[in-house]
Parts: sequence; structure tokens; C-alpha cells
Amino acid sequence: MSYIIPTMMRQDFTLRLLQDLAVQTYPLSQVVIVDATPENARDEELYLTQDFPFELIVKWQETKGSCRARNEAIELCKGEYIVFGDDDVRVLPDFIENHIKILQTYQVGACNGLDIRADNQQQDLRNLQEKLNKIEKERWKVGASLTFSNANSCVKNEYVRKLVGNDINFDGGYGEDGDFGLSLFKLGQIVLHNPFSANLHLKPPVGGYRFWGKQARVIGKKEKHNRGN
Repeated sequence: MSYIIPTMMRQDFTLRLLQDLAVQTYPLSQVVIVDATPENARDEELYLTQDFPFELIVKWQETKGSCRARNEAIELCKGEYIVFGDDDVRVLPDFIENHIKILQTYQVGACNGLDIRADNQQQDLRNLQEKLNKIEKERWKVGASLTFSNANSCVKNEYVRKLVGNDINFDGGYGEDGDFGLSLFKLGQIVLHNPFSANLHLKPPVGGYRFWGKQARVIGKKEKHNRGN
């Protein structure tokens, strides 16, 4: 099992996720971080301050965009399965185990986990469990998923390689998830909805790869205004 984390200006959130991944009931063999935090804003020793029970690869990204980041991480993945996750999520100890169980039970090549939105970025795993308890009766439905989520998904490495990762034309915006899911479908793969592997999505207001998209729009508006003059 390999786990991919693209991140930008959210090193503290990424470290918390690493701590969750370190105590999984089904141990990961590898975690690959592609970090685009600018040199003047990053702590290059942060991820090395503790030992983890998996191989940890940290690559400082020189290109731009989350699609490129995931693709660079994919090239370093050696696991039979690749788990895609955002940098601002928290996961329970049985998260990885439940992804594997779903894929092996239903003999499919990909699945989406349950993405639970946090009320604020200070919430933790206790809040996740509380939210899961509230939807206990409605939660347990497994079936073909209409979407694909890079925030919480697990895909067989062989299919990821066939697709060559995310389409970089989506960098700076939205839509790469849906495109990747559709591409899996064209390969003949069903993406299952997996209600057993839940994450708490913190959604902090700052950081993340959308920063580049916002900057591109600002620059574009300025150029358009200047051309108008």
C-alpha cells in the first residue's frame, strides 16, 4: 500500500495526517509527500522529526499544480494499491484496512471512501466518530459511485499507471477527480462507494493548491485590464 499526499503551505496538517497513518491496523508500506510549500515558508526538517513505520518519501515540488504533484508521486509508488488523499484530512485507524477489504471483497480496482466535512479546522477524530454515529443508519450502502475523489480513494496501481495519473490540464481549477473516475470507467473499472473508510475533511481557509488557481485568475484579470487600456 502506497499513500500519496500532495500539499502546499499546510505542513502542520500533513504532519497530523502522517500521525494517523502511522497507527493503521493494516500498515502502509510507503507514504509519498509532494510538497509545494515555498522555500521561505517551509520547514524542511518537519517530517523528519519522528520515526514512522513506513517508508516516507518527501519530494519538494518545483512544478505547479496538484495534478502534477500527484503524478510525480505516482512515479515513486511501489505498492500494489495507491491511496489518494488530501493534506487536510484526518483518518481513523481502520481506514486503510477497510479500503483493502472493499476492493478484495468485491473484486474491483477502485473505490471512494466517505468524505465527511468538518465544522471547523480544529476538529479531530472524536468529532469524526460523532458525525459517523449520527449517520449510522444511512451510512452502510455499497454500490457504484457516480464520482471519484482524490481526497479519499484507493486504486490498483496497474490502472493508475495505465491512465498516467491526473490530467494536468485541470491544474489550478476543479474537475480532475471526475475526469480520472471517467477514465477508470473507460478502462472497464467500476469505482465503488466505500462507506467504511471515512475521513474528516478539515477544509482550512488558507493554503492548498487552489492558491495557484486564484493567482492565475488575478493575473489574468490584470492582463485583460491592461490590454483594455
